[in-house]
Amino acid sequence: MKKKIMASLLVGSTVVGASLAPLSAQAVTTGNTPVSVGFEGGSLPDGNGDGNTVRPDPGATNSNFDLLFIPREFDFGTLSISDDLTQPIPNKKDTDITQAAGEAEAIGVGDMRGTKEGWHLTAQSMGMKLGDESLEGSITNSTINLYSLDYDAETNTYTSKTANLADPVAKPEVINARNWSLPLGGEAVLIANATAGKGQGLWKFTMFSTSLNITTSANNIKAGNYTGNITWNLVAGPSI
Repeated sequence: MKKKIMASLLVGSTVVGASLAPLSAQAVTTGNTPVSVGFEGGSLPDGNGDGNTVRPDPGATNSNFDLLFIPREFDFGTLSISDDLTQPIPNKKDTDITQAAGEAEAIGVGDMRGTKEGWHLTAQSMGMKLGDESLEGSITNSTINLYSLDYDAETNTYTSKTANLADPVAKPEVINARNWSLPLGGEAVLIANATAGKGQGLWKFTMFSTSLNITTSANNIKAGNYTGNITWNLVAGPSI
């Protein structure tokens, strides 16, 4: 009796298994459901940088492609024409702020257009003059470091991430990261370049050990305060 029951179970399982086997000639009906998402250009809050930086135009609102902050000043102090002016004259440390940023100068760039067009950043010295007198030479720094930025809404400031967190795919290129030089009263000099597909995001370029290098002979320098400006230009599209 037991043998008959086992046999019937085996036969039954074989029949069920056969009925579940797929048929190679089965008809298939398909349909497509569309999936979409859209992105617009972002925005750049009117935030501040380090304590020794300023917004380029404090009364204006940032566009989605803008300079976020620039150095407040370059102050090379007061010297004597009897000093050794062939040596680099260091930029004075900003003693009114306590963070390490007081020993460096920084420029902030934001690109939230979403075009992936790229851009380039330049600086140009208008010269250093005292009336009709002018100095010849250059402003240099030892190193330019690139950092990515975060915006802190609570403090309304742009804060640096560590250098190794900069997106390797999107980050722009620093031009002459070592021994960058800006001639006094000369042509614009490239600081950074973002080719097509790069540069989108928030970036900070920090200049270390900035110095004034005078090539005018001390015998030709008139006593007085020489002043000038550096113009920072953020230009859409990569440098050609």
